[in-house]
Amino acid sequence: MTQITKIETLDHSLDYGGVDVIINDTRKTHFGTGDERGEVHASFNSCRSYALYNKEDPEESMQRATRLGHEQVWITLECGVISNSPAPILNLGDLVEYEGNVYTIVPEPNNNFGLKLMK
Repeated sequence: MTQITKIETLDHSLDYGGVDVIINDTRKTHFGTGDERGEVHASFNSCRSYALYNKEDPEESMQRATRLGHEQVWITLECGVISNSPAPILNLGDLVEYEGNVYTIVPEPNNNFGLKLMK
């Protein structure tokens, strides 16, 4: 059985509602060094959590994103994470539950990460 890591936004008043995570990235860097990136600090974000942070209607925010062809959930790379609790450590290909849906973490161009909705 595949393990699913649950990612929860507990406090919508902090960090635009994002949830800090660490993703182990074993892809080779594109700088020609051949080194692996290792741990990458990132956060899970969504239209819903950002709207709640800004005291806006989350449904309206999600509908607007859909209408404009934008993603409703995404991963943002960060230069560092400062937190009073440890961030979950994830890997490419891991399954995560975020805001009621299950996603897999996928590689994207330019050494970024994406979320693919699992059906």
